[in-house]
Amino acid sequence: MINNLKKLFTYFLPLPDDMPNWSKILKGKEEYKINKAKKKKILIATSSGGHKVATSLESLIGVSLNLKGSDVEFLLCDKILNGCIMTTDTNTKENNLIKKKINICDACFSIGNKTFKKTGLKTHYLSKYLSKKEIKKINNEIRGLNTEQIKNFKKNDINVGEQTVANLLRYYAIGDLNLRSNSDKLLKIFLESALLTYTAIENLLTENKYDVIVLNHGIYIPQGIIAEIAKSKKINYVTWTTGTRKNSFIFSHNQVYNKDIVNENNLNWKQINLQNIEKKIDKYLESKVTGAQDWQYHKNAISLDVKKYFEINKIDLNKPLIGLTTNVIWDAQLHYDDTIFHNMIDWILKTINYFSKRKDLNLLIRVHPTEVNSDRPAKQKVKDEIEKKHKKLPNNIFLVDSNDPISTYSILNHCNAILVYGTKLGIEFAARGVPVIVAGEAVIRNKGFSIEPKTEKEYFQLLKSLPFHNKMSDDNINDAKKFAYHYYFKRMLALNSLEDIPYNFPPFKIKNNFLNILSNNSDKNLDLICDSILNGTDFYFKDNNKE
Repeated sequence: MINNLKKLFTYFLPLPDDMPNWSKILKGKEEYKINKAKKKKILIATSSGGHKVATSLESLIGVSLNLKGSDVEFLLCDKILNGCIMTTDTNTKENNLIKKKINICDACFSIGNKTFKKTGLKTHYLSKYLSKKEIKKINNEIRGLNTEQIKNFKKNDINVGEQTVANLLRYYAIGDLNLRSNSDKLLKIFLESALLTYTAIENLLTENKYDVIVLNHGIYIPQGIIAEIAKSKKINYVTWTTGTRKNSFIFSHNQVYNKDIVNENNLNWKQINLQNIEKKIDKYLESKVTGAQDWQYHKNAISLDVKKYFEINKIDLNKPLIGLTTNVIWDAQLHYDDTIFHNMIDWILKTINYFSKRKDLNLLIRVHPTEVNSDRPAKQKVKDEIEKKHKKLPNNIFLVDSNDPISTYSILNHCNAILVYGTKLGIEFAARGVPVIVAGEAVIRNKGFSIEPKTEKEYFQLLKSLPFHNKMSDDNINDAKKFAYHYYFKRMLALNSLEDIPYNFPPFKIKNNFLNILSNNSDKNLDLICDSILNGTDFYFKDNNKE
């Protein structure tokens, strides 16, 4: 009775103020002349309607493509998936998830459904493409599976198990499922959702033919499963993620963005004229200290008093300082072909063991602030993992924890070299002239200006050469600046149709004069995104170095 009342209450709730009201934004659209582009059939597979950033941006893209002449449809999960990208142990505790009492589903579906309905475009619902017989078959299929079988589970060569594990790690905000006693039970719940997605999408794509599928992330459930099915059927798909600059996003064709950028053609940025952009990229990199040009999610106090920090922590700068920067343990736990360590923690602990014997050097470990300063604070923290092995660190190794307000950029500027795993800090410090050794899948891989060992043995051989006595070459620094400009200003497409709203979620809103902007071609990056979706061209701004 109570649950039914909650559902009824949710149904009649108005659309939240922070979501776009398309019926108002599109009022009088007939008066505007929008240039028509190539007509195609597009599926915007948002799926998780309560993901406000995704629903806001993808409704913007869907409306824009439709106004430009394409046939656009949306896809939503209508509360059929118990384990998905939106389910976390913050909004749904383990016991409730095991009982399939999901707290977030009503609000999640309501937000997406009400937003998309106001666009006037068609919306598909996952449950409409699932029969009772298919659901029963899925339940029978997973009942007898053990943990290892789930982790390696494939459906017609699609690695469903990998997406299942990655999503459960996201649910817990940890990097090791062995840390949770109920993880085997929850794995089955997430696998069930993955297979429900698989079956529904197969049925949807049998009944409907699309030229392109657009979806956020491209990993986890359901988006990762949808992407893999699209790939198997040779349907072009587009993935996206938020950039770091205000109102910016990174788009990719047929793969997740980090793999895309690691493997993209270096000629995309090598030919940039450095003279035209050097001041701009230098100014942006300087702004990273305070984040003035970036999304503002939280009001964080930053300390720039590095001298005092080193004095208090008794860090002797007469001894060469090596920096090690982490990323969040649980984030995007997928397979990468070039990984030389088992995982990031394995890398950190082995690196600590090495430096414990190098008393001639100081090692400064900077834990990523996003570990605590985000909407998904990590439940498995780097500091805790280090303390399991080292109750007390050697006196030449220093830990700067994620909640420490000291500026990451200010302290690392004093380093002889930087060791990175997956963080984007490697881009910025290489552009500042600091040598960077890459041990994981950072986006600066394969660019030619970082040091990239191919094996663990080679990694530790490189560490033996520390401290470096020669600075980065001018050519390498120049290349790093070119790539930094390419990454932050050409791959990150900032949209003029959005108004920045600091400390809000989503941290933007669609401008009320959107129709005027679109009809006057005043949002070049939105036009580029639409054209690239339709034509399969690159998602980067071709400005000939002039903006």
